[in-house]
Amino acid sequence: MLSSQIEYLIQGSITMKADVNKLSFKLAILSISLFCASGFSISAAIPNIKTGLGNVSLTNIEVLVSIPTFGLIFGLLLSWLLIKRYGYKNTVITGLIIMTIFGTFPLINSNYVLILISRFCLGIGIGVFNSLCFSLISEYYTDQLRAKMIGLQSATQALGSTILTLLVGILIPCGWHYVFLIYLLNIFPLILFAKYVPDDRVTNRSQRYFSSLKNAKIFIIAVFACIYFITELTITYKCSSFIVSRGIGSSSQAAIILALNTMIGFVSGILFSRAFKWLGNYIVSISLLSLGILFCLVNIVNSLYLVGLIVLLCGFFASWVSSYLYNSIAGIGDYQTQPLINTVLIIGVNIGCFMNPYLNDLIGNLLGTNNAGTLICFSGIILLICSVMVTVFMLIKKVNR
Repeated sequence: MLSSQIEYLIQGSITMKADVNKLSFKLAILSISLFCASGFSISAAIPNIKTGLGNVSLTNIEVLVSIPTFGLIFGLLLSWLLIKRYGYKNTVITGLIIMTIFGTFPLINSNYVLILISRFCLGIGIGVFNSLCFSLISEYYTDQLRAKMIGLQSATQALGSTILTLLVGILIPCGWHYVFLIYLLNIFPLILFAKYVPDDRVTNRSQRYFSSLKNAKIFIIAVFACIYFITELTITYKCSSFIVSRGIGSSSQAAIILALNTMIGFVSGILFSRAFKWLGNYIVSISLLSLGILFCLVNIVNSLYLVGLIVLLCGFFASWVSSYLYNSIAGIGDYQTQPLINTVLIIGVNIGCFMNPYLNDLIGNLLGTNNAGTLICFSGIILLICSVMVTVFMLIKKVNR
């Protein structure tokens, strides 16, 4: 049975018909990105969850935020089987339903292990449809319109994160359990996608499906994405702890700042196609340089407003880096191979996301401190090094042409 499934995956292809220029279709395709980063939306509640769960360590509490990214990898693998049997539309709907069930589970449970398992399953639900957010765009759109849609996808993801993070800030005073109510909002993309995206089935997929992985560029970008996210997410994980430990604000105020971080990402995503047209590939070097400087500045300020401004600017440049990564791989394959190519990148991204708390714990042990500001600054130094390396790589590539 397993061999027949693998053979089917290798031999299948996709046949879909839709009016791609209709606003309703575009909104439906983009709407599933609203919850792609929802695993991080509870970051502002980390201190409250730590208090509520008692003796559980801070690192293990942060794992509740990162574990969905690990489950997402398994969801990506599961999605191949679901697409083969049920098509794109039903696969996305299945993922959204899984998200809703396991996302809201901590509402009724206070056992750390069970919550950890539910968060892992939440990640599986996200993974089931995550790569399709980009695959569908790559299939239906090309050139500048594709870059625009990918920018809008990043903007939509940022908008979703903004709304969810703001809701977390509102719900924190009610108790840490209630922050998980945010996953009930899945109903909106579920309705849009079910109504406006046509049903489809997988038929003859080419032998070139797995041969696309011979392109080394895919893995280079995936490794870079892993390194980037393992450092950039430090500002997300540590923002609330930094503000509370410095005594300059509360968890609810940190939630507002993180919401602003993702909201500015919405604006940045919309501007991406224009910025990319002007700056070209150097947009990623400029963004990494800016992020590195901003991360280092966090540790020397002692004002809630200045921290908020820095985190806001971080969201702007972080969105450009994310959009650049996905735009870089969008033209490597065709509609038959793009889902697998996107999967490789998403796995790289989520390995980085999952490993962030452990890396910070390791760095903290090596430096002899778990100070949030110090760890954010250290991540900034890594981002500055990445900026220099990427710039040198691009200059060498330009000279060799």
